[in-house]
Amino acid sequence: MAALSHGTDGRPVFGYTLLDPQYSWHSGFVYWYRKLKGLVEAHARGHGCSLSDSLATLSQKVAFLELYPYHSENFGLPTSVSSRLRPAQLAIDYAQNVLLPRARQGKVTLVITRQAKLWRLNPEENVVVYGPLEARSAHLTPGTRGGAAILEALS
Repeated sequence: MAALSHGTDGRPVFGYTLLDPQYSWHSGFVYWYRKLKGLVEAHARGHGCSLSDSLATLSQKVAFLELYPYHSENFGLPTSVSSRLRPAQLAIDYAQNVLLPRARQGKVTLVITRQAKLWRLNPEENVVVYGPLEARSAHLTPGTRGGAAILEALS
């Protein structure tokens, strides 16, 4: 594993703010830390680094794309409307035309946890697509296909 870069204050550099412990008070940090805690701990153990360094590595090397970023218990917009939203179209286009070719070249690993049909991505090498039962809770732990793929990609 390459040495993690540190800022001028000696702290690890975080590429994704919502994984930076400095913002642990924020609900976004709480959400992502809970979702990734098992991966963070497994990565730290496997690489002999601190949890903070493991969080920083994940924040630098894992991208989280959401088709519809929203804060709601129930997302009630019909698919016929939501799939035509410009941000969703841009995210799908990026996944199809930039990320999928890179996955096919072995440069990235894609893990699709929700709305697989809308992303129009199928399982193949370096592309993990959760089925309906997995997508319901979309767990990312060392014991799930997606979590295992992320840990493998970080090795």
